[in-house]
Amino acid sequence: MVKRIAAEALLKILGKDSLNVYLNYHLRGQSIANKVANDLIVNRSKLYEKKVSGKIVDSHYGLNIVRGKGPIESDLVSSRKPIDGKHIEIKVSDSLLEGPRIVVDVRYYHLHKLHERISLIEQLRVLTNLLREYLTERHVIIASVTEDFQKDFMKGPYDFRGGIHKETFNEILPRDETVVLDPYGEEELTLETMFEYKYFVIGGIVDRGNRFNGYTKKMAGNFKTIRISLEGDIKGVPDRINRIAEILVYLYCGVARSVKEAIKLAQAPIIARKRLPTEIKKRAVRFEALGRRWLALSLSDYEELKDFMNFRDVDIEKVLDRDLIIITDELFEKILKSKSFDSYGRTIYVPNVSEEEFKANIIKHVGKKRVEYYG
Repeated sequence: MVKRIAAEALLKILGKDSLNVYLNYHLRGQSIANKVANDLIVNRSKLYEKKVSGKIVDSHYGLNIVRGKGPIESDLVSSRKPIDGKHIEIKVSDSLLEGPRIVVDVRYYHLHKLHERISLIEQLRVLTNLLREYLTERHVIIASVTEDFQKDFMKGPYDFRGGIHKETFNEILPRDETVVLDPYGEEELTLETMFEYKYFVIGGIVDRGNRFNGYTKKMAGNFKTIRISLEGDIKGVPDRINRIAEILVYLYCGVARSVKEAIKLAQAPIIARKRLPTEIKKRAVRFEALGRRWLALSLSDYEELKDFMNFRDVDIEKVLDRDLIIITDELFEKILKSKSFDSYGRTIYVPNVSEEEFKANIIKHVGKKRVEYYG
């Protein structure tokens, strides 16, 4: 079962195995049960002893959220405004909140350009929304906060109730419980890592170029660093702060069973496209048949790529300067065993294959058809 830390913690705090809570304000998105519990834990809303009937709109671990009209009677009501009924005080110690703390250190905020600052703020807000669904806002810690950053981050009606510290993470976190996420880190992230450490530091750096190369290592100082890699390579690993946090949260909460699976869930197609050319070049074969040259992937390789990368066929079209066919493993093996020659540093195979056999072994074609030799 996927963990929803806030929902589970609320039941422990109240000493209940199951509870019906009526929600009298609007919440959007998924994981309503965890969001309601998070609001109560961070004191954004309050809990009252009052019975209201409605229908169950979300449940987790015995916590049922009731809303609207229906036959289910609530035990309590969660409200952001005072209502009739006895108020139940909720006090939550940090030790009750299981799970990793996602730490973002924004010490380089002043070096960012305006559009990078806007992007950083957006990523942090998306990160907070993610943790409202799985953990709590108290699982977010922002370090090295300046007045400029806080003014930008809390601009408008935005309401953040996680940890905010002026000090750097190096000053406030225990070194033996902390690791820094760095693309060039000493060790590789594993599922076990999620349970070995409490604090996972992400550098608050937004850079589409190379201006901040090496800044994460510099920021880490004498703290341990780990990298997230996909099949041994950092290409294709999301680099947005909220996406990196997704990988960590999905691993800890059981949404993903491996780092590879977590990366795929957090990986936007645009990030997958960065990795695709390398993988296709490594796996594809070029051969001559029916009067032209072809580029082909075996069905097994295509499915393996699909297994750990979040791409669509249209993404292949965007990264290739030509078409690609997916063929059966049998035809692929036959091609590899055929005669070959070298052409501009590339191996070109010349299989003895009939038009009928060729057409029968094509699974799909990616890209615009250049000729009509296949149906």
